[in-house]
Amino acid sequence: MIQSIDPNPSSGSSSVTYFAPESGKTYIAVLNILGQTVYQTEVRPGQDISTAGLDLQNLSSGTYYCKLSQNGRASFKILVVSK
Repeated sequence: MIQSIDPNPSSGSSSVTYFAPESGKTYIAVLNILGQTVYQTEVRPGQDISTAGLDLQNLSSGTYYCKLSQNGRASFKILVVSK
């Protein structure tokens, strides 16, 4: 589950704080308004709250969805990129 995205709006980089307690492949993805993946990174699951950095320099200004997926489940938060 995504806890927070900071800063949001982002000017090019943000940190996602998340909780993914199960084992298995865990990904954070950024999707555009059409649902297309424009950024994805694999992150480590763990029993504690974790943080992952996002490099959003290549994204245009706009509204995106940040998605954490693990074992067929997903959580979403809105992410705004403002340059």
